[in-house]
Parts: sequence; C-alpha cells; structure tokens
Amino acid sequence: MNLSFQEKEYIPLDELRESLIRQEESIIFLLLERSQFSLDAICYRPGGLPMKNGFSGSFAQWVLHEMEKVHASARRYLSPDEHPFAPAEILPEAIIPPLHYPPLLVPNTINHNQLVWTAYTEHILPAICIDADDQNYGSAATIDMVVLQALSRRIHYGKFVAEAKYRAQPHKYDELVANDDQQGLWDAITDDGVENRLLERIHLKARTYGQELIEQNFRATINPEIFVRLFRDYIIPLTKGVQIEYLLQRKNNLPKTPLRIKKQIPQEMHTSELPQYRIALLGPAGTFSHEAVQRFSMANRLSPVFCESFNEILETAGNGCADLIALPWQNSTTGVVVPAMEAMTRFLSRRHAESLQFNLELIDELYLPVSHCLATRASSLNQLKRIYSHPQALKQCSQWLSLHLPADVQRIEVKSTAAGADLASSDPESAAICSDTAAESTQIPILSHDIQDHKKNATRFLIFGNFEVSHDLNQVMNRENENDLSQDEEAEEAE
Repeated sequence: MNLSFQEKEYIPLDELRESLIRQEESIIFLLLERSQFSLDAICYRPGGLPMKNGFSGSFAQWVLHEMEKVHASARRYLSPDEHPFAPAEILPEAIIPPLHYPPLLVPNTINHNQLVWTAYTEHILPAICIDADDQNYGSAATIDMVVLQALSRRIHYGKFVAEAKYRAQPHKYDELVANDDQQGLWDAITDDGVENRLLERIHLKARTYGQELIEQNFRATINPEIFVRLFRDYIIPLTKGVQIEYLLQRKNNLPKTPLRIKKQIPQEMHTSELPQYRIALLGPAGTFSHEAVQRFSMANRLSPVFCESFNEILETAGNGCADLIALPWQNSTTGVVVPAMEAMTRFLSRRHAESLQFNLELIDELYLPVSHCLATRASSLNQLKRIYSHPQALKQCSQWLSLHLPADVQRIEVKSTAAGADLASSDPESAAICSDTAAESTQIPILSHDIQDHKKNATRFLIFGNFEVSHDLNQVMNRENENDLSQDEEAEEAE
C-alpha cells in the first residue's frame, strides 16, 4: 500500500485487509525460502561466530544492522509502516529528500522489533528449519533480513488496524483506555471469526505454495500446520500487542513523571485491621522487583511470592496462588523488558481462550531508580573469571564491563540479580551485578558502585491484580489521598 498517496484521515479495515493478505503471502514464501537452509543456530548466538570487526552481537544481527544502514540512507524508515531492528543512533540520515506522508496515525513510539526478533530466532526458525549446521551463514542471514522486515511490517500494521477500529467505536475504546483495561482491550480487538478465516487461508496457501513437483507428482516440502501455528501463536498475538499499545499511546496514556511513589497508608489505619494480599514477583529476596514492591504504597499489606521467571509469575496468578503480580515493564537504558512483555502476551492469549481465575487490571505503577554494583570476594578486577547477573542488568552495564574487564571474562545470565549474588558469594573468582541490598544480604563486598552505563537508569514497574483486589486497594488509596488533602488544608490554615 502506498501510504504517501492516501487522502483519507485513516485507512479503513477493508483496505487494510487487502494489504495484510498480500503480506501474509510474502511471509509464507519467504519462510519457505529460509527453510531450505539448516537452522545454523551459531549465527544467532552473540559471539557464536568470531568477527574481526569486534561486533559483540550475533552474526545475523550484524548483517541485519549493516543492511538497515543502507536502507536508512534510502529513507526506508521514514515511512510510518517501516521499523528498524538496529538502534536508531547507529542509523544514518537519508541521503535523498523525505516524502511527506499524511497523518494516518497519532504520534507514537512503538517498535516491537525486539519481540519480533525473539519470536523469530527462538520459535519460528526452529519450527521451519532442520536443526543442523550447513555453514551457509551468509545466505541464511541474508534471507533472515528480508523475513524479519516482512514480519515487522505485518505486525506493526497493527497500528493502522487499531486506528481504524478506534475510529469505528471511539467511545468504547476511550472507556477501556481510561481504565487501562488491557484485558478488555485484548477482548475488544479480538474477532474469532476473522482469526479463524485467516488461519484457514494460511493453511491453504502454505499447502499450495509448499509443494514441489517430482516426476509429475506434487510433494509437500513442509507441513502447513506449522505455518498455522506460527501465525496463531506468534504473529497474531504480536500484532495484537502493537494494537493495544497504540490505543494506550493514542490517549497519551504513558507516564510523564520520572518517579511516582505514593505515600504510605495513614497511621490511623493499622495493618492488623487490613487484609493481606499475596504478590507474585521475580525472586529471590533482594531483586529490584522486590525493592520496587517494598516501595509500593500498599507494601505493608503484601506477602511476597517469589518466582523464578515471568512465566511463573503469571502462572502463579492464573492458578489462584497470588492476588497481585509485579512486572518490570520498561527500562530507560534498554527499553521494553522483552521477556516480561512476551509472558504477558502469552498470558492474555490464553486468558481469551480459557477461563482463568485471574483477570488482569492495572493497579499502580512506579519508576524505580536502578543502581548496579559489582559485588565480589575478589580483591581486584583482574582476578575475575565470571560475572553473574540477570540479562537486563548485563545489558545495562555492558559498556562498563567492556571498559573495565578483560575480554575473556564470562558473562553468565541467571534468573535474577539476587540469584547472581548467591552464586558469587561462594565463588571467589566471580562477581555479581546486583543491588547494594542483594550484596549486603549475601555479605559480599562491593568492589564498584554505580556501574550502570547511564547514571539516571530507571525501570518502570507495573502492579496488576484481579478486580476485587484492585477495588479494595483503590478504596484505601482514595482514603489516603483524602487524608493527604486534609493535611495540606490544615497546613495552609496554620500558615
């Protein structure tokens, strides 16, 4: 679809469907092309193939980023339906004048390509390729680039779909967005009939296109059910995730303040008089999630249920073993916390298909300043052989690690920063990137403070609960706010 010649204020759903159907065909053809090569998993592991240019990511990422630099020069990413995988800061400006696109979308900052990359490398490729290494690394990575861009375009068309759905029923979506009802938004944008017809279409096309003629007989090269599953489990949920975030951003639903932590419950409301709630969060004790929950305004009513993964957090709530959950959602340095968003996407998808006990409703959010330290029993950096930490913490400190540690020091990902501290406490040749609290609780000396690459590093945490808990806690918060207002009025009278 040529967006530069659109004369409407938005693109109606009927016109969008025509474009989406064509994009489906492109994706099927490209995945069939990629399936001719082996998985070549080494291409997707950071450092898997040593590169002379010193690039620290994977070979496939390097190919993708280098090609996107060329595409950026040709103004590809100035189009509202195109999104780069490479960080914006490494992309050059276009060398030709920009086109002027009509304002088909409201301004937004949505780019879910981290999720697209994860889905492609961890789920889609293993499903369509033989798990082997044929050493066709360049050919595989070149096709990957085209497939990824096709997937990204199809998934981010969710913005245009969301705009069309909003224009058709603005009052319905305004109410859901005002309440930050993400489950309600998921249900509202879901049309089971449309999705079933899409999956039937995918099956027919995959069965038709995925055949080869051998001695006057057609033979399937790949099971069409694989394509149905990939669209059902990954492409459709990712597209819905884009739609939901667009609808939220459309009403400027992003937080504007750098830090928002409510005051504690008024003193006259004794904890013993209030019910206690179980909150599932990433553990063990001492994680940044734990610290964030302790700063939550209702902290003295919460009993932590420590989990080892984001999936376990949501499963714990879904099984009725927790009343609330806490998830890190965005970081000022590394952006969206991809594993948390993936887990949420899977949970919402299952919630729509099954009758789970837990209905997500956003209760509160807060921004936690995140300061990392390097904790170790070693007396100097030169003695270190291993660094343990959560993947997010390793990313947030990657520049510091590259500058201060030998290149052969292993960076080992663990389930949480506190778990890294536990491991480092008994290993004198290792260190942990963790909080000061985690270092103190495991009694590991801190060798360096504030090692995060950006000193104003902060993470946005979201607190979700079921309807009953949300209603109860909001009542307490309202009473708290009324108390704060009365105290302010008394202070003004005293002045």
